[in-house]
Amino acid sequence: MKLKLQHVSLGGLALALYSALGLCVLLLSDALWHESSLELGLPRPSGYESTIERNERISIASISVFLLVLAVTSFVEKRVKGLREDKKTKTKLPFMGAVINTSCTFALYMLIIYLAMGKFSLHGFGLIFDFTVSGLIGLSTYLHLTLPFWENRRIDKRRSMSEIEALKLEYDWCWKIINAIYWASIIIVVSSWFFWWNQYVNAVIPVSELGSFAVAKLTIAIALQMIYIGLGLWFGIIGKLVGFSRKIPEQMRECEL
Repeated sequence: MKLKLQHVSLGGLALALYSALGLCVLLLSDALWHESSLELGLPRPSGYESTIERNERISIASISVFLLVLAVTSFVEKRVKGLREDKKTKTKLPFMGAVINTSCTFALYMLIIYLAMGKFSLHGFGLIFDFTVSGLIGLSTYLHLTLPFWENRRIDKRRSMSEIEALKLEYDWCWKIINAIYWASIIIVVSSWFFWWNQYVNAVIPVSELGSFAVAKLTIAIALQMIYIGLGLWFGIIGKLVGFSRKIPEQMRECEL
């Protein structure tokens, strides 16, 4: 699929870059996990090797993830733009693009790791990271491709009062979603750290090794994944919803005039 420069948007580039860098983060955190487990004497699958030097070479494969997500996003962007110029609205196209990007990201992560390592043996946090990043890519793709509320619904400014009430409801809905994501993120982070320290570190790692550099590397691996997911959540979803909500008052003022 050929991509013309004018069809590649900044949002599409950001989505593709985030998906590609996610594979690099996954490979780096898995290498930290593997090396630290060996240093601590924790059981690891036989014949499985994951080092930082080796995973740096494997991370070149993230280019394929970047190109595929960029191609899918640019293709759907072009279709959506054509419908907008024809004054038509379709919600199936953004949903289709979101599903394809989610599926491609998840499948490519697993395929690249399997081909590089010779076997599939990621720990639980790696699988959760893969699933979460793929979901974030899908939701971000949908919000990037879908039309804003006022364009998708075609506001009738002759019925100003009813339209203003509808915009108020959409504004409240937008911030309810933002607050729900905010509190859900806090709960998930606190729960993850509680599980990490109480159910894994204190239960599996010897007490004499709790202050070692190997345990610090394990913690860095988990923190790196959480930070990356947090960045995607803010810039891909919350930031987009905040942008929508800031434009709703402008639409309300136009209806009043």
